[in-house]
Amino acid sequence: MKGAKENHISNWTKPIRLTRDISIIYNDPHDMAAIIEVALLDVYGIKSLARGDAVLDLGAGVGEFSVFSSKRVGRSGLVISVEPSPQDYEALVRNVKDNGCSNVVTLRGAFSASRGKLDLRFKDHSFSAETVSLQEVKRQLQDCKRDG
Repeated sequence: MKGAKENHISNWTKPIRLTRDISIIYNDPHDMAAIIEVALLDVYGIKSLARGDAVLDLGAGVGEFSVFSSKRVGRSGLVISVEPSPQDYEALVRNVKDNGCSNVVTLRGAFSASRGKLDLRFKDHSFSAETVSLQEVKRQLQDCKRDG
């Protein structure tokens, strides 16, 4: 069933309210496991983050970790979110926007040591993704420091 997810927006769920100020949309039932890990179990240690911290979310998915981290580090902090999947990236951007996370920078790509292009398969989707290098992430961090 190639092309079944061409219209990504129609595949999003209605937002799930996780806290009084965080709602998340997702693309696939498998995303619920990550949402539970972040919102309920804190398996990635969000509670250990402090105001002003910088967070790098590699393979950000639909952005549940990015959104929770954004709220935790506050306006003086920064979250850089990297996601290669077109469907998940669209949901990530929407979740960041809808939750008012102005301290999140989103990058569409797969994290790698150098620039290039990768063919990936994830959640029954095949796609190509440009890579995002550590240098690009550092550049984003420096740009945010200058702006901020």
